[in-house]
Amino acid sequence: AAMPARTTLALALGSAEDLLRYATETRFLIERRERIRAAGADLETLKCRRGQDWIKLSGLRVRPQATPPVCLLTVYLHIALAGLEKRLPRSSGVIYPQVEKALGVRISWIGHRIEATLLGESAAERLRAKPGAPALRVRRYYYDSNERLLELSDSLHAAERFAYEMR
Repeated sequence: AAMPARTTLALALGSAEDLLRYATETRFLIERRERIRAAGADLETLKCRRGQDWIKLSGLRVRPQATPPVCLLTVYLHIALAGLEKRLPRSSGVIYPQVEKALGVRISWIGHRIEATLLGESAAERLRAKPGAPALRVRRYYYDSNERLLELSDSLHAAERFAYEMR
């Protein structure tokens, strides 16, 4: 008999390389690309000045040949990267190396914030999970050496299908 598919995606994280590996095993399907002025929930996530311009990409992170999606994903890019959002393919791996290339800078550190939350109705539907089910919200902050936030990724995972491992 076939082995049951492992439904939990364990993200082992000790380095940027681990993050790259996770992102190459999965694809970011970009559904919306927009320029925003930070307000409301976006402002709350970005913690920047109200009205600051950002590029916002939204969609799903998926594993090839696997359902359901890994997570709902929103990526915010610094306005200095304007134009990059048009060059990203609809199905992208990890974005930050392209950020580095576009600006000719290095990401000098990545901050992580992981919080427990519950799935709202539309998020649950998109993730094929139950509304009100536990979820993990993982935000990653990508900074250059001048402490400038170049990219922020905000992902929402159904808790039963995602684990974070660190070393």
